[in-house]
Amino acid sequence: MTKTSLVTYFVFIVILLSVTIFITLYFFEVFPLYMAITLVSLLVLSVAGWMIKLLFAPLFQASKNIDDIIKETLHELNIPLATIDANTTMLKKKLNEEKQVRQLQRIHQASSHLLYLHKRLNYLIKKEFHEPPLEAIELQKFILERVEAYETLYPHAIFHLELKPLTIESDPFGLQQTLDNIISNSIKYSPNPPKITIRLYQDILEIEDQGKGMDENTILQIFQRYYQADTTQKGEGIGLSVVKKFCDAQKIRLNITSKPDRFTKVVLQFQPKTIIE
Repeated sequence: MTKTSLVTYFVFIVILLSVTIFITLYFFEVFPLYMAITLVSLLVLSVAGWMIKLLFAPLFQASKNIDDIIKETLHELNIPLATIDANTTMLKKKLNEEKQVRQLQRIHQASSHLLYLHKRLNYLIKKEFHEPPLEAIELQKFILERVEAYETLYPHAIFHLELKPLTIESDPFGLQQTLDNIISNSIKYSPNPPKITIRLYQDILEIEDQGKGMDENTILQIFQRYYQADTTQKGEGIGLSVVKKFCDAQKIRLNITSKPDRFTKVVLQFQPKTIIE
C-alpha cells in the first residue's frame, strides 16, 4: 500500500467516524433508548465490517498473488527436475569409469534432494488449506527405504535394524519428514562412524544413536523452533520442531531420553486406532 493510499484511507476513516458520531447522536434524540442502541450497534458493526474488508483487501490480494506465483513455480520446476533425474539414470547405465560414475552419482543425489524439497514445499502449501490424506503404510518397508536412502548419502553410517511388521494409517510425506529429521540428527551428532539402531515392535518405533547425547535442560528446549543444542553444526534448528508438530497432529506419542556422551533415543508410539491389522 502506497503512502498516498494510506493518507486517503485515513482521511476517509476520519470523515466516516464523524458521520457515524453525528448519526448516533441523532438516533438517541429521535428514537427510544433501546431502539437507538440497536440501530447504532447495527450501524457500527456494518461500518466496521466494511472498513476491515476495505483495509485488508490489498493484503488478501497480495497473499493470493504470492500463492499463485509459488504454485506456478512449483509446477514449472517439475519438468527440469524430472529431466535431470531421467537423464542421470540413463547416463549411469552407460558410464564405466569409476570417477565419472561417482560424479554422476553426486548429481543424481543433488537432483533427488531438489525433488524432495520441491515435494516438501508443495506439501506444506497444500497442508495450509486442508488436511493431507492418510494412507496405509507398511512401516517396516517404509523404514527400509529411508535407511537405504541414508546409506547412499552416508556410506560410513552403520545401521542396525530390528523391525517387526507393522502397518499404520498416516500421512506418508509427513512421516518421511519426521524419520528423516530424526535419522539425520542421529548421524549429525554421532562420532564417526555413526551407529544407529532402529527398532520397530508392537506399536513402538525407536531410533537410538551412540552420539553426544543431551542433558535434561537441553531436552526441555529441543522442540523449540530455531533452537540448536550445538551451534557448531550446520542447520536451522527447526528439525525437531517439525517432528513435534507432526506427532501432535497425528496423535503420536513422542518421547526422547538421552545421556550426555552416551546416547539419544527417540521413541514414537502410534495410536491403536491408526494401526491396521
